[in-house]
Amino acid sequence: MAITSPIRRSEIAGLVDRRRKDSQKEIKVERLLQEAATFVKRAGLTDATIDFLRRPNGAIAEGSARIPLVVTSPDHPSFVVKRYDMYDAQQEIAVLRRVSGNIGPKVFYMSPTMYAEELLDHSKALWYMIYDSDDRHATLEQALDISAGLYAFLSRMGIIYDHNHFLDEFYITDKGLKITDWGTARFFSQELGKNEAFNEVFTQISSVGLEAYLLGREPWRVYFANDLKRNPEYPFVVSNLVGLNLNPVAATNVLLELSKVYDAVHIAFESFFSDVFSGWEPAKKVFPRFIRMFAQRYKQSDDMYADQGYRLDEISVIKEI
Repeated sequence: MAITSPIRRSEIAGLVDRRRKDSQKEIKVERLLQEAATFVKRAGLTDATIDFLRRPNGAIAEGSARIPLVVTSPDHPSFVVKRYDMYDAQQEIAVLRRVSGNIGPKVFYMSPTMYAEELLDHSKALWYMIYDSDDRHATLEQALDISAGLYAFLSRMGIIYDHNHFLDEFYITDKGLKITDWGTARFFSQELGKNEAFNEVFTQISSVGLEAYLLGREPWRVYFANDLKRNPEYPFVVSNLVGLNLNPVAATNVLLELSKVYDAVHIAFESFFSDVFSGWEPAKKVFPRFIRMFAQRYKQSDDMYADQGYRLDEISVIKEI
């Protein structure tokens, strides 16, 4: 019994060379594999294989700040080992405790530098559901409806999922909808502080109210509001958001989260339909529907969320190694 790996040295060399071109992405892959082997042993496994996390086509799945690894063993369900993200490890740990086995994969182990989470089937990501579809446009809109519900639950939990992409991180699994990659996620801001966008929007909403802010001359921190002003559905966007009856703190956080989602929806259209669409018009067209779906899901009761397998206030106990 041993800790082994099928990774070829040529793969490591290619990965290192590719990432070396961007100093922000450079990772010492050999050291990462050594750290992962030590982590696996500390988890109590003596018979395991460590490989890169791979996409359905076999390509190495990698993020801008980290390279996930997959551990398989006859003595444990397969899991993904990741270093904490480069931004704020303590915040990531706190978020993982909230989402583990809930809206996120189950986290099995944590160390001061790495964690291990349940392996999800990469082909079940919404991205591949769209990519493999015969009607990508309709499937993208279906995926956005699903995503609206997930973002509503995140907002109810008080978590901002701060990605400029999300369809490759949202999964349909036999345990329900799950989200991976929490490295840049954060909890809602609660008071004025270092977050300039929060400070500005919170101050204005506290002064004039949410409806007046959204209908005002230029709420420029809330990008989708600026872009949708001329959309005939914008009054319904405003009424949907005002109808959530949010206090100024929650309203500010929700608007900032939705603005990030708006960016990501634009990126999704660029990714799938660059030969058909250009600019922001596709995102402007579909985002009112996204807001409506978001508002409907946000209003669900705690019991309705529980029936879907989601718990709003649970904090998971995760084994530390």
